[in-house]
Amino acid sequence: MSIFNCVCNSIAPITPAIAAVATVALYVKGGNGLTASLGFSIIATLYFMRTIVSFVPYAVRLFGETRISFERIKNFMLEEEFIPPSRDVLNPGNAIELHEAMFAWDACNINTNEETKGVKGQATSSLFLKNINLTVNKGKHIGICGAVGCGKSSLFQALIGRMPLVSGHLAVGSAVAYAGQQAWIFNGTLRDNILFGRPYEQDWYRKVLHACSLNPDLRILVNGDQTEIGDRGTNLSGGQKQRVSLARAVYSKREIYLLDDPLSAVDSQVGQHLFHTCIDEVLSDKTVLLVTHQLQYLKHCDEIYVMDDGKISEHGTHEALLSMNGHYAKLMDQFDSTSVQSNTRTCDGNQEGDFETNNVKTSHQIDSTKTDNCTNNNNEKGILTDRETSVSGSISIDAYISYVRAAGGKLVIAIVLLVYLVSISSTSFIEWWLGIWIEQTTVSVEITSPSELNETGSITNIEDVTTFKVPTYSTPETAEESYQMDWYLDIFVYAAFAVIGLVILKATVAGKVAIKASVNLHNNAIGRVMSSPMQYFDANPTGRILNRFSRDVDEADMFIPFMLDNFLQMSVSIVIAIASVAYNYPWLILPIVPIGLCVYIIPNHLIYCNS
Repeated sequence: MSIFNCVCNSIAPITPAIAAVATVALYVKGGNGLTASLGFSIIATLYFMRTIVSFVPYAVRLFGETRISFERIKNFMLEEEFIPPSRDVLNPGNAIELHEAMFAWDACNINTNEETKGVKGQATSSLFLKNINLTVNKGKHIGICGAVGCGKSSLFQALIGRMPLVSGHLAVGSAVAYAGQQAWIFNGTLRDNILFGRPYEQDWYRKVLHACSLNPDLRILVNGDQTEIGDRGTNLSGGQKQRVSLARAVYSKREIYLLDDPLSAVDSQVGQHLFHTCIDEVLSDKTVLLVTHQLQYLKHCDEIYVMDDGKISEHGTHEALLSMNGHYAKLMDQFDSTSVQSNTRTCDGNQEGDFETNNVKTSHQIDSTKTDNCTNNNNEKGILTDRETSVSGSISIDAYISYVRAAGGKLVIAIVLLVYLVSISSTSFIEWWLGIWIEQTTVSVEITSPSELNETGSITNIEDVTTFKVPTYSTPETAEESYQMDWYLDIFVYAAFAVIGLVILKATVAGKVAIKASVNLHNNAIGRVMSSPMQYFDANPTGRILNRFSRDVDEADMFIPFMLDNFLQMSVSIVIAIASVAYNYPWLILPIVPIGLCVYIIPNHLIYCNS
């Protein structure tokens, strides 16, 4: 792509010269005479169109990029619209209603007339939910349990409208707060992650912090709730991220709460605090659906739903489900046996437990030390992410030197400059040869012009006659003169083909060098980033790093070669023009010095003012 852009950018300036060669050659081959006034008028007219033609490659590139952009926008706009669940509950006392509902992630490929025959096993249960009947009264706490992969998280996705409804009835009576199984944390302060754009209410905020057991963490963090949290919670543990996500949901003051296994990433003591203080006490008057694998808390729920293979297999109270001796009873037996074994190991290994506790404390101290080091001496402010800065003013010489090294060194740059000089000089050769051709085929004819005439139109005084020479095309009379004219024409045409070849060579060489420079800069950046310590990734968000390898690399691939090609073409053309003028009119060299100083000083002054 870079070579193609260089070729298009190089052909545009020589288009008038090639068009002039074609026009003059066809005109002469038609048996017409070529004079200086006619030949250079054609060149001047065609060169006047250079500005218009020079925009063609740029316009073609923009047209292609615009077409791709519009195609992406069209695909985005044609995506299926998100349809939130209906709030038209059949019974005003219900918060959630599901009747014979069927959900599927790929709803287009599900035949509603068949109940997905041939699909078996837990591996496919999360792809669809079938025959879901779930009615939740307002203010009730519902526990949901089941084996891993049975569709519990998919049920929550269906309730918030993310999993498409294939058939049946779904209604959610009021606003929902959702705390996912994988906590989502964005780059910002801890308070911003909890408030999530809502107004700050001090009393309610403190109550949420206590309910979600975040007060001990605030004492550890550098600047409390004003400590900056890295992208995806890089400086938080798994339990801390889960509790921040839970606090965000609780702070939102919604009527319905969907809590997807919030107790999985915390220890038993913190889990008890979260359940009894947050869920049972703070959310006592709210509708709560709790997915958990900590089955000891389900006995405190008003009702329990057991899921198996994408459907609800049992539901009822804790005592009723145990008396049924069904799937729930088996899950409780397995959980009780696992708990007894873990307690036995804890009792038999008190010393090891103490050793592990000491290790945990030590690791907390190490983590705290790491956090202190990552703040870059900004402990008072709790700043984790470095501010993105840009260099103002002119580009340093080191930047140019690094680009030259990435391109291959001084020798490669010298070869590129030589190719540019030869290519652009060949364009001037066409004009120079046209001048020699016209000079050789033009003769001066003396024409007398009387100053005054009498009434009869005759000359009254011979001294009043003025004689001057006019250049006129000389028609070839002999075969030798005809051959000489054809020879000038052949050189003229062959020079045009040579110019095209040199331009393509120049574009190829420049494109190859630009690609090499871009690849080397990209590889060096990759090596530096991959060798960076973890502190670098904590201090720089992922989006900022990706920008270096997307937008900046695109600039190195497309924009820099385009601007360098224009700069070199203009610079060499100016040097050749100055040399030609100096050879023919040496006195015109004198104004070049002050003009050059103005051209150098004014742009630098503008750059300084803009920065």
